[in-house]
Amino acid sequence: MTEFPPPPLAVEAGTKGQEDRDPGGAHLAAGRAANTYLVARDGGGRWGDGARRIAGLVLLRALVTSALFGAALATSGAVGEENAARGVLYAFLLTAYASSALELIWILTGRGLGALAWVHAAIETTLAGWLVALTGGPAGPFSFLFLLSTVHGAIAAGSSGAFGAASLATILLGILGAHPVLPFWTAPLAGAGDTSQVAAAIFANSGGCFATAALASYLTERLLRTGQALTARELELRSLGELYMSVVQSLGSGLLTLDSTSGDARVSLLNEAGGEILGVESASAARGRTLADLAPDLAHALELPQLGGRAECSIERKGHRRLIGFSVSPLLGSEGAPMGSVVAFQDVTELRRLEASLRRQSHLASLGELSAGLAHEIRNPLAALSGAVQMLATSPASADDARLLDLIRREATHLGRLVSDFLTFARPPPPSLHQGDLAELVSECCQAFENEVATQGKELSRVLQPATARFDPDQMRQVVSNLVRNALEATDVGGRVQVSVQAIGPSCVLAIEDDGPGVSAEAHLFEPFFTTKEKGTGLGLALVARIVAAHGGNVDLEHHGGPGARFVATLPRFDGPPRIS
Repeated sequence: MTEFPPPPLAVEAGTKGQEDRDPGGAHLAAGRAANTYLVARDGGGRWGDGARRIAGLVLLRALVTSALFGAALATSGAVGEENAARGVLYAFLLTAYASSALELIWILTGRGLGALAWVHAAIETTLAGWLVALTGGPAGPFSFLFLLSTVHGAIAAGSSGAFGAASLATILLGILGAHPVLPFWTAPLAGAGDTSQVAAAIFANSGGCFATAALASYLTERLLRTGQALTARELELRSLGELYMSVVQSLGSGLLTLDSTSGDARVSLLNEAGGEILGVESASAARGRTLADLAPDLAHALELPQLGGRAECSIERKGHRRLIGFSVSPLLGSEGAPMGSVVAFQDVTELRRLEASLRRQSHLASLGELSAGLAHEIRNPLAALSGAVQMLATSPASADDARLLDLIRREATHLGRLVSDFLTFARPPPPSLHQGDLAELVSECCQAFENEVATQGKELSRVLQPATARFDPDQMRQVVSNLVRNALEATDVGGRVQVSVQAIGPSCVLAIEDDGPGVSAEAHLFEPFFTTKEKGTGLGLALVARIVAAHGGNVDLEHHGGPGARFVATLPRFDGPPRIS
């Protein structure tokens, strides 16, 4: 499950609360805020914001130092004359580059970056003081570098770094004003100026440093708060995006969005459940494709007017027809302008099949109760009629009378068998369940048809896998025999019938498939007295459905849209210990 980070606004709220209680602690709060940005790595293994910021300042120092040093060389005629000055300049250059390299190495270690921010501000200010000493002291042309070092301190360590750099700059200005020439580490390249000019420069530069520190601190705090707000908003939007995608991908129903801004409806989003329903190998690969290319049947159905906001259509998926229920809603932009459509859809094939089965079972139960009494009323006079015909047959009669009596007897026998089947259908006996292998029972039933199949020139193949279930052997033999006989009668000479049994999940599946002319999808096969045979009673498949339903299963006809038919009966799978009913 996706974990969403806590909102970072809590840190900002805590900082603001402390500032409200203690206005004097604003600089400390800003410093802490700055330190929170000084992390070596972020979650993706990259440098954090603080580390990147200090690295940028270090590289900027190297570039500015090189530019200023080149300018100093170009404007100082003494460089070519005094080896001591040349050596001091080289020492300054070496120190600037060495400190930059050490700071970059420190950043790469990822440790103590809070202290590095202060060290960076101190190095910047010290190097600025050195360069000011080399170019005329506090009254020289490069004293403005102290302002830049103050800004560097604010960027690196917040307001505390800015005021620290300004304080260090003031100290260095005082030292350079009192001792314009310091032995062993510097040598001036220009005149130091008179005392009043130097004092004015020190005062102006020091005041400028503190003014710059105040302004830089204010701007830094604003930038830090703005950065925190933007980071919080980014994390919030990212969390909402992850939540949105998690919800969409967790839906059990299909969901797709169509973008119509380009003129044709193209898929902009399809979740995993939708890809499975439509038979798409990869839901992400569907993005950018037209719906007509992805699911032409669904695209055609969307062009038709939808009554009540919901409709159904049939689509083909992996060689099978599936029934899809869908609803369409407009997809609106931020200003309410239509951008496309949102289509929510489900595979309702099994639901409609179950509804049809329940309606059929309810209808058959009502019809059975009504017909049971009628069958008894027919059987009683039919038995009397058969007895009378048998008595007349024992008396001498003409040939025509004998022929008519034989016809009456045959029809009475046929009618009696029909009434018996009807009574069995109307009030089937409860199954006597026994645990057994359904494949073995089917194999025995198929063996009974071997001679008939060989005589008619047809083929009966078997693909049987062990499938344990609890069933009534006599009733299940009646089911298998009815289905196999119907399949054989539907095929011509040379036709082929395949019987298969396998265990799939919690069910045992019995399938009988033939290559005959097929059956219409509109045929009411499992309703009583419906038959496509000349001499059929129309009770065989109805009785099969009743028996399978009594076993807790279901039987149905799978259509392939062409010749042939495939009847599938499912029974609950049973893998427990044997139990005797």
